[in-house]
Amino acid sequence: MGIPETILYTDGAEADKIYRIGYMCKPPPAADSITMANALIQSIPAVAGITDPVEKEKVITLAYRLSRALLGNTLADQFQYPKGLNIGTLFLFRNKQRMQRLFRRWFKRGGVRSENFSQLLQISVYDEGGLSYKMPDHVYASKSSPW
Repeated sequence: MGIPETILYTDGAEADKIYRIGYMCKPPPAADSITMANALIQSIPAVAGITDPVEKEKVITLAYRLSRALLGNTLADQFQYPKGLNIGTLFLFRNKQRMQRLFRRWFKRGGVRSENFSQLLQISVYDEGGLSYKMPDHVYASKSSPW
Protein backbone atom coordinates (compact mmCIF):
# COMPACT_ATOMS: atom_id res chain seq x y z
CA MET A 1 0.00 0.00 0.00
CA GLY A 2 2.10 2.84 -1.28
CA ILE A 3 5.44 1.14 -0.62
CA PRO A 4 7.49 0.07 -3.65
CA GLU A 5 8.12 -3.67 -3.65
CA THR A 6 11.82 -3.06 -4.25
CA ILE A 7 12.24 -1.78 -0.68
CA LEU A 8 10.04 -4.36 1.04
CA TYR A 9 11.89 -7.09 2.91
CA THR A 10 11.16 -10.78 2.91
CA ASP A 11 12.37 -11.82 6.36
CA GLY A 12 13.85 -10.51 9.60
CA ALA A 13 17.47 -10.82 8.47
CA GLU A 14 16.82 -8.77 5.34
CA ALA A 15 14.90 -6.17 7.36
CA ASP A 16 17.84 -5.88 9.75
CA LYS A 17 20.25 -5.49 6.83
CA ILE A 18 18.12 -2.74 5.21
CA TYR A 19 17.81 -0.97 8.55
CA ARG A 20 21.59 -1.04 9.14
CA ILE A 21 22.28 0.30 5.63
CA GLY A 22 19.73 3.09 6.08
CA TYR A 23 21.14 3.94 9.50
CA MET A 24 24.66 4.24 8.07
CA CYS A 25 23.47 6.57 5.29
CA LYS A 26 21.55 9.05 7.37
CA PRO A 27 23.27 11.96 9.08
CA PRO A 28 22.97 12.51 12.82
CA PRO A 29 19.91 14.49 13.91
CA ALA A 30 20.21 18.26 13.44
CA ALA A 31 19.03 20.83 15.98
CA ASP A 32 15.58 21.02 14.31
CA SER A 33 15.15 17.25 14.57
CA ILE A 34 16.21 17.21 18.22
CA THR A 35 13.80 20.02 19.07
CA MET A 36 10.93 18.38 17.18
CA ALA A 37 11.47 14.92 18.70
CA ASN A 38 11.48 16.32 22.24
CA ALA A 39 8.54 18.64 21.54
CA LEU A 40 6.48 15.70 20.29
CA ILE A 41 7.11 13.74 23.45
CA GLN A 42 6.46 16.76 25.66
CA SER A 43 3.13 17.36 23.88
CA ILE A 44 1.69 13.89 24.57
CA PRO A 45 -0.10 14.86 27.81
CA ALA A 46 -1.77 17.90 26.19
CA VAL A 47 -2.89 15.85 23.17
CA ALA A 48 -4.20 13.08 25.43
CA GLY A 49 -6.04 15.62 27.62
CA ILE A 50 -3.98 14.94 30.77
CA THR A 51 -3.98 17.95 33.10
CA ASP A 52 -2.70 16.56 36.41
CA PRO A 53 1.00 17.59 36.75
CA VAL A 54 2.03 14.31 38.37
CA GLU A 55 0.29 12.26 35.68
CA LYS A 56 1.83 14.46 32.96
CA GLU A 57 5.30 13.75 34.29
CA LYS A 58 4.60 10.00 34.44
CA VAL A 59 3.38 9.95 30.83
CA ILE A 60 6.37 11.95 29.58
CA THR A 61 8.80 9.73 31.49
CA LEU A 62 7.16 6.60 30.05
CA ALA A 63 7.24 8.06 26.53
CA TYR A 64 10.96 8.82 26.81
CA ARG A 65 11.68 5.34 28.21
CA LEU A 66 9.68 3.61 25.46
CA SER A 67 11.26 5.79 22.77
CA ARG A 68 14.74 5.10 24.11
CA ALA A 69 14.00 1.36 24.17
CA LEU A 70 12.69 1.42 20.59
CA LEU A 71 15.38 3.71 19.13
CA GLY A 72 18.34 2.37 21.06
CA ASN A 73 20.69 4.33 23.28
CA THR A 74 22.87 5.73 20.48
CA LEU A 75 20.04 7.44 18.60
CA ALA A 76 18.22 8.41 21.81
CA ASP A 77 21.41 10.11 23.02
CA GLN A 78 21.66 11.95 19.70
CA PHE A 79 18.09 13.18 20.24
CA GLN A 80 19.17 14.28 23.73
CA TYR A 81 16.57 12.13 25.47
CA PRO A 82 17.00 11.87 29.23
CA LYS A 83 19.25 9.03 30.24
CA GLY A 84 17.63 6.19 32.08
CA LEU A 85 17.53 2.47 32.56
CA ASN A 86 15.53 0.88 29.75
CA ILE A 87 16.33 -2.78 30.29
CA GLY A 88 13.05 -4.65 30.15
CA THR A 89 11.03 -1.51 29.40
CA LEU A 90 9.22 -2.95 26.38
CA PHE A 91 8.67 -6.30 28.09
CA LEU A 92 7.15 -4.65 31.16
CA PHE A 93 5.02 -2.28 29.07
CA ARG A 94 3.64 -5.13 26.95
CA ASN A 95 2.84 -7.21 30.03
CA LYS A 96 1.11 -4.25 31.68
CA GLN A 97 -1.05 -3.81 28.55
CA ARG A 98 -1.90 -7.53 28.54
CA MET A 99 -2.85 -7.45 32.22
CA GLN A 100 -5.07 -4.41 31.69
CA ARG A 101 -6.88 -6.17 28.82
CA LEU A 102 -7.33 -9.29 30.91
CA PHE A 103 -8.52 -7.31 33.93
CA ARG A 104 -11.08 -5.42 31.83
CA ARG A 105 -12.37 -8.66 30.30
CA TRP A 106 -12.90 -10.12 33.75
CA PHE A 107 -15.01 -7.16 34.79
CA LYS A 108 -16.68 -6.81 31.38
CA ARG A 109 -15.84 -3.14 31.06
CA GLY A 110 -14.96 -1.40 27.78
CA GLY A 111 -11.91 -2.97 26.22
CA VAL A 112 -8.54 -1.38 25.78
CA ARG A 113 -8.93 -1.45 22.00
CA SER A 114 -12.15 0.57 22.06
CA GLU A 115 -10.60 3.08 24.45
CA ASN A 116 -7.48 3.36 22.30
CA PHE A 117 -9.60 3.81 19.19
CA SER A 118 -11.68 6.52 20.84
CA GLN A 119 -8.55 8.33 21.96
CA LEU A 120 -7.09 8.13 18.44
CA LEU A 121 -10.27 9.65 17.02
CA GLN A 122 -10.12 12.51 19.53
CA ILE A 123 -6.46 13.17 18.72
CA SER A 124 -7.05 13.11 14.96
CA VAL A 125 -9.69 15.87 15.03
CA TYR A 126 -8.47 18.86 13.08
CA ASP A 127 -9.72 22.42 12.70
CA GLU A 128 -12.17 23.73 10.09
CA GLY A 129 -9.35 24.55 7.68
CA GLY A 130 -8.74 20.83 7.19
CA LEU A 131 -5.42 19.19 6.54
CA SER A 132 -2.85 20.56 4.13
CA TYR A 133 -0.75 18.06 2.24
CA LYS A 134 1.83 20.61 1.09
CA MET A 135 5.37 19.45 1.62
CA PRO A 136 8.34 21.58 2.69
CA ASP A 137 10.79 22.50 -0.03
CA HIS A 138 13.94 22.03 2.07
CA VAL A 139 15.10 19.37 4.51
CA TYR A 140 15.74 21.99 7.24
CA ALA A 141 12.66 23.85 8.48
CA SER A 142 14.70 27.04 9.01
CA LYS A 143 15.61 27.08 5.29
CA SER A 144 12.17 26.05 4.00
CA SER A 145 9.65 28.43 2.43
CA PRO A 146 6.37 29.01 4.28
CA TRP A 147 3.90 26.25 3.44
